[in-house]
Amino acid sequence: MKAFAQAVGFLPENIRAVLMCLPEQTAQRISEVRLRANQPVVLVTGASSSFITISGRFTRIYSDNVMRASPEDIACALGAFCGYSVHSCQQSINRGFITLAGGHRAGLCGTAVSSRDGILSLKDISCLNLRIARQFIGCSKPVFEALGARVLCGVLLCGSPSSGKTTLLRDLVRALSSGEAGEYYKVCVVDERSEIAACSAGVAQMQLGPNTDVLNAYPKSEGILSALRSMSPQLIVCDEVGSMDDVQAIMSGLDSGVSFIAAAHAGSEEELRSRTQIRRLMDTRAFSSIIMLESAACPTRIKRIYTYEEWSGKT
Repeated sequence: MKAFAQAVGFLPENIRAVLMCLPEQTAQRISEVRLRANQPVVLVTGASSSFITISGRFTRIYSDNVMRASPEDIACALGAFCGYSVHSCQQSINRGFITLAGGHRAGLCGTAVSSRDGILSLKDISCLNLRIARQFIGCSKPVFEALGARVLCGVLLCGSPSSGKTTLLRDLVRALSSGEAGEYYKVCVVDERSEIAACSAGVAQMQLGPNTDVLNAYPKSEGILSALRSMSPQLIVCDEVGSMDDVQAIMSGLDSGVSFIAAAHAGSEEELRSRTQIRRLMDTRAFSSIIMLESAACPTRIKRIYTYEEWSGKT
């Protein structure tokens, strides 16, 4: 409940008070709270969306009795997310998310102000997605039990959205950095979207172990090259790889003797094989093991593990 209470503490009092009255068992299952102007407050548990009544009852049935978020609620929440200094968070707002104390994350939707060079700013914010950060210490244990020392030879985690890829990456980093794999390995986390370490004011909000360096908000390819130049890592960890720039940077890391642990979006083996960038990534031989995760209903649960040899033999 501590993580839940901390996260909803950023929400307006009228919404926060109702959410804090939920049964503990229900609150612990909530991963996201979504506010949309003049629309119902939506609570996400696993792969399901639910609502909350004005009286504080959790329900899966949409009706006129469910709590709604007003434009004023959106503005109030945004102010709290920014520490009541929206201007100081403008760069994060333009990227579409704000990382909060405790590692929680607020996704934003609104009207983009664009130029030929891209998005200049985001205005008229009307949708907020508060993602509740929970660290599951030890969830990487099945990976070490299955792979042993092969973890150090490169691992690619694959799964659909909300299948636990980032959560599992985070615990792999913690275990490798903390000596649980036999040594205190030097790990660099290239955290382009501030999700693995969840840095707030430059400080990692998640436990990543004593021998981990974080390159926060770096584009992955640039972060990988920077880590290679300056931090002499034994392992580099990053999320959502796949672009050709990522492939080139990973190849540079392999030439320097560095191993990689990364994640990629793919809900099935077929989807993974159909993605050209992933096939090119596998051709680098950076990953000796490919782990397919179950769905959002069973986050971090391993569905199947392929060795590189098994994978390439089926191609």
